[in-house]
Amino acid sequence: MRRFVCIHGHFYQPPRENAWLERIERQESARPYHDWNERIDAECYGPNVRARVLDGEDHVASIAYNFERLSFNVGPTLMSWMQLRAPQTYERVLQADAASAKALGHGSAIAQAYNHMIMPLASERDRRTQVRWGVADFKHRFKRAPEGMWLPETAVCTASLRALADEGIKFTILAPRQARSVKRQGTSSFSAVTEVGLETRRPYRIALGGDRAITAFFYDGGISQAVAFERLLANGDGFAARLMGGFSAQPTGPELVHIATDGETYGHHHRFGEMALAYALRRFERDPGVTLTNYAAFLAGHPATDEATIVENSSWSCAHGVGRWSADCGCKTSAEKNQAWRGPLREALDWLRDHLDVHFERAGGDVLVDPWAARDAYIAVVLDRSERSVEAFLADHLKPGAPSGSGRRSLELLELQRQRMLMFTSCGWFFDDVSGIETAQILQYAARAVELARDTGGPDLEPELLKRLAFAQATTPAAPTGRDVYERHVTPTRVDAPRVAASFAVTSLFGIPPTEAPAFDVEEREVRSAKHEDVRLAAGRIVVRSAITGTTDRYTFAVMHTSGPSVRGGLRVMTEARFEQDDDEPERWLALFEEETPDAVAAHMEKELPLRIESLRALPVDERVLVVERILAHAVRVAETAYRQVFTGNAGLLTELAATGVRPPRALTAASRVVLESDLLRAVRRDPPDTRALRNLLAEARAENVLFDEQVLGFELGLAMARTRAQLIADPTNDSALGRLIDLVEVSRKLHPSFDLSLEQDLVWTVVNEPASSLGKAARAGGRIGAWRELAKTLRVRVNASRVPPPP
Repeated sequence: MRRFVCIHGHFYQPPRENAWLERIERQESARPYHDWNERIDAECYGPNVRARVLDGEDHVASIAYNFERLSFNVGPTLMSWMQLRAPQTYERVLQADAASAKALGHGSAIAQAYNHMIMPLASERDRRTQVRWGVADFKHRFKRAPEGMWLPETAVCTASLRALADEGIKFTILAPRQARSVKRQGTSSFSAVTEVGLETRRPYRIALGGDRAITAFFYDGGISQAVAFERLLANGDGFAARLMGGFSAQPTGPELVHIATDGETYGHHHRFGEMALAYALRRFERDPGVTLTNYAAFLAGHPATDEATIVENSSWSCAHGVGRWSADCGCKTSAEKNQAWRGPLREALDWLRDHLDVHFERAGGDVLVDPWAARDAYIAVVLDRSERSVEAFLADHLKPGAPSGSGRRSLELLELQRQRMLMFTSCGWFFDDVSGIETAQILQYAARAVELARDTGGPDLEPELLKRLAFAQATTPAAPTGRDVYERHVTPTRVDAPRVAASFAVTSLFGIPPTEAPAFDVEEREVRSAKHEDVRLAAGRIVVRSAITGTTDRYTFAVMHTSGPSVRGGLRVMTEARFEQDDDEPERWLALFEEETPDAVAAHMEKELPLRIESLRALPVDERVLVVERILAHAVRVAETAYRQVFTGNAGLLTELAATGVRPPRALTAASRVVLESDLLRAVRRDPPDTRALRNLLAEARAENVLFDEQVLGFELGLAMARTRAQLIADPTNDSALGRLIDLVEVSRKLHPSFDLSLEQDLVWTVVNEPASSLGKAARAGGRIGAWRELAKTLRVRVNASRVPPPP
């Protein structure tokens, strides 16, 4: 066989977690999803682990697990999110690598430098740690050593390649314009090459000095560009044909036609792109004249015989080398923008890095055997923060005889370094504005690193950092500076133990369970609450422990809500001994609440609780939204009642106007929208959802031309389906859940003909076409396979078909 095809997907999202909470906070730009990771998982990652292949009648003819047949890397920061928030996607990605390794002898997954730092702009120490952390993360998840590694933005220099080779990495993937010269086997000298003239169908050996070398695969730039930006994914046949057109007419040796794009191309950037990909992959698998492979498998059978040199400090997404992450090079997404802020931002963070490293080396030298070796090994704690893991790490790296508290100090210093590396995540420079969420995110990590330096006895670097960030500004009028972003969007996101305690106090006031924050553990001792008419009070004792450093704080609190979007109360820090003694403190506050006026209780709070709680701004974003929704619930009900009166009183008129084509007054259409939208959301959020009401309300909205937020309703409909799927996964013989899922599918199609039903189709496919699966066995044993086949018809899933097999 002389013709091979390899499609590589670079699946990655930057770290989005709040630097203090270690969780992603609500991102309004991702609405109706909670955040962009959640949204892109729904649009891309999930669909690619269950891609549908349609036949000529738009029925699902097979389910394809694209990751099994791709070459891919999934960034460690994305994988850590998937593990917690999208576990089914996560497990199928791992299974895909195992399946490809079994089929091809080499897994299709490759590693990635840890947090997408631009390696040519990094320090030598950072390059080493980024590679070592990327390798360790890969081994932890995929249970094998990586053979290849993705360089962020394919940004490359010889030093970066050496860092890869030193850790046993055999190959990487580069853009064709990153090749400077090549030397064919049997020739004595290198010849300069251009992007157009480079032969991309073979691998190249790159010498790194001494006996070190690494293989580079330079992907086909034209086809990759067409996939990413020229709508090649609009048709699976056309996609496959374009790839097949990449081979020579008469190959003289093995040829590998291969492309590389962002993995998000398949579904997020191009809707249904995962289906075009699945279709093309199936065509290759059925074509006896071509072999679908991955880079590691191809390299094992066809080692590089030609050599190449690289263009130093080059990348795939910047025509100016690595200027996109260090200068106003001209790379931008909007023509009227300028990026004069990029250089000063890089300079400010480089300055901060150097000063943080001086402190880390000095302070770390007091408690750690080798601070930099400890940093390289700290990934073990990042991956597993259990007490056992932390103790094992400290046993290996803490200096013998180190004084009490050295373990906590060591963890704080190493966490400083983790945050310090996260602040160089490439996305902070990629887009047009210094005020974008990506730049604000890396400045969060910078702020957290500054705070940890201060907490561990280092200098306060924040004032000088702010001075330097003031120069990070575009030249357009009124453009914000990096300092503006830091002070307006970063400082308010700081969360410490008192703020976690305050958040717990306020949410307990409204009976809202606290939102999980991986960076903190909150232990509830006694929490009491009471309500008189519209006035609420909560009081209690809690222990707040940092899951990152082990620091423990104890608080007593009391908080009260009388009316409006504000609260009154406070906290008091307790010593361990006093905390254990004052176990009647919550009851004392309840007694005061029973005996005295709210103003008198508030006066006691002001006198006795020095850490004041006076504003909902004390709450992190997610908790703030929940509390505000609870506070405003009554006002919303009152407003909705008023709108409903207007709507009901004019229902006949609105129907007549719709029939005659006359546009009704805006005041009446507003009432119609509020009422119908509220009723739709109420019906879909019920447990079980009221599908009859949903059908009737949708019909009414369509008949009267009432516009409503279809995206939000679709999102809630998806949640209702998820609840129903969970019931069926637990019991595939649940008749009511089967009927409800059929009803929900019909409603979803009335909402939008192309509503995404891939999760439902994947479940039905498993039951009806995989009789050996646990779900298939249970449905057959319970005598419900007939009902599932009816559901398959509703979902347009072919029965007695087989899923696309992995490569032979």
